[in-house]
Amino acid sequence: MEFNDTDVAQLVEDIWGGMLGLPVKMRGAPAETDGGRNLSALVQLSGDWDGAVAVNCPEDLARKVAAVMFGVEAAETSEADIHDAIGEVANMTAGTVKGLVDGYCRLSLPTVTGGIQMSISMPGSRVVKATAFDCEDSSFSVVVVEKA
Repeated sequence: MEFNDTDVAQLVEDIWGGMLGLPVKMRGAPAETDGGRNLSALVQLSGDWDGAVAVNCPEDLARKVAAVMFGVEAAETSEADIHDAIGEVANMTAGTVKGLVDGYCRLSLPTVTGGIQMSISMPGSRVVKATAFDCEDSSFSVVVVEKA
């Protein structure tokens, strides 16, 4: 299965801009990291198509997402709120990707990890599409992988 930039950009704009009210713009270059704490939320798809969708962003951006989702000030969000929010964004993204693939697929629950200068790999898979976006003063990425 192949995904083009337009597919990914549209689904990200629908979720971040339409549902969260956070406008995004696709970047020409990979998302930048500032050396601070980052979060990655991963949802696996299994069935007629096997793969995963990951949303990777700085913790500060995930905090803004949580504030919007829960209707509070960013400073009032807890770590659990932030993980829930970015996990839900990954879940919505994966659900939209699920609609683009042929056949039946199930979604896993989101897994959220955080750290500094971390990377996530899925052995036995290949990156189908990795797209970076700007949102306010941060950048984030959406990565779709397929089981090889």
